Amino acid sequence: MEVLVFGVQLLVLFVSVFFMWVEVDLAEGGNVRVNAGKYISWDDLKVDERRLRLNSNNEDRVIVVDQHGRGHSRTVQGAVDMVPEHNKERVKVYIYPGIYREKVFVPKSKPYVSLIGKINETAEVVITWNSKASDKSSSGQELGTFGSATVGVDSDYFCAAEITFQARKG
Repeated sequence: MEVLVFGVQLLVLFVSVFFMWVEVDLAEGGNVRVNAGKYISWDDLKVDERRLRLNSNNEDRVIVVDQHGRGHSRTVQGAVDMVPEHNKERVKVYIYPGIYREKVFVPKSKPYVSLIGKINETAEVVITWNSKASDKSSSGQELGTFGSATVGVDSDYFCAAEITFQARKG
């Protein structure tokens, strides 16, 4: 009997959580839709490489990073800097394979950023930097743990896929 009661309680909890994440819009004929503006979806982690062209109308809001100059930016930070302040839509930063020796910071004012590497080549897209917590900033203060990160993120709804973030020692 206890197992049945637990199962029913678990089902009720699941249904309650499900309805917290789903919005029923009766004004549009009772369609159920996920409030995609506030959550990260699988589509936020993918770029259709076949449709990726610099001269397209860029309806998917993709910024291309290529060290060899065949993209919108040669650096990942340069691409992050291209994202509009207080952005309200997903912007995907597609990074071609290579070793990017740079420190990257995504500020709070740039939400909805996805950093995406080439599918199935996670080891080929590497962002690396060699700061350590005891290093000094330009103001003479220690960087600390967060300040020494290779990739620092303060923004909401950030996600990354198919990329290696590497912190190298001294």
